[in-house]
Amino acid sequence: MVITTTVTLLIYAIYIAFTGSGYAALGLMFTAILLVWTALIGIESLWESSFSHCLKLAILTCSIANAYYTNNLSKPGYVEKNLDLFYESINIKYCSSQDQPNEEMRVLFNKNKNKLLSKCALQSHLDLQKLNIDLAKARYLDPATGAIDTIYSSLTEPDSLSCQEFAETLNRLCPNKLRL
Repeated sequence: MVITTTVTLLIYAIYIAFTGSGYAALGLMFTAILLVWTALIGIESLWESSFSHCLKLAILTCSIANAYYTNNLSKPGYVEKNLDLFYESINIKYCSSQDQPNEEMRVLFNKNKNKLLSKCALQSHLDLQKLNIDLAKARYLDPATGAIDTIYSSLTEPDSLSCQEFAETLNRLCPNKLRL
C-alpha cells in the first residue's frame, strides 16, 4: 500500500512538474519521501524526528510558494489588464448586424456584455480570496491532505471564467468590440 501510494505520488509529481507548477511537484515529492520515512521508522517519527520536521517545513514552504506562483495576482500586468477591461466594459456598445452577421452570436453577445463589468470589477477580489484560501490550506492541511488537495485541484476545472477569459469569449462572439 505504501509503495503504491509513493509511486503514484512520484509519478503525478513528475506529471505536474511538466504541466503545472514545479513547487507543487516538489511538495508532492517531499510528501512521498515523508510517507516512506514514516512507514519505515514509524508514526512517532512525525513528531520526534528532526528529518520529519525538515520535510514538513519543506512541504509547507513549497505549498506557500505554489499558492503565490499559481495565483493570477502574481502575473505581471494581470491586474492592469483587468482594470482596462473594466473601464472598457462601462461603455461597450451593442453588437450590430454589421459587426456580426450571425444573429445567434450577436444576441448572445448583447445578452452577456453587461456581465463583463461585474466580472472585471470583482476579479481582483476573487483572486485575492483564492490566494487567501490556498495559503490557509498550505498552513493548516497536513502533508497527506495537502497532497490530495493538490491532485484534486489540478484535475478540476475552475467554476467560472475569469474577466480576461470572459472578454475573449465575448470578442469571439462579436469581433473587434473589445480591445484585447
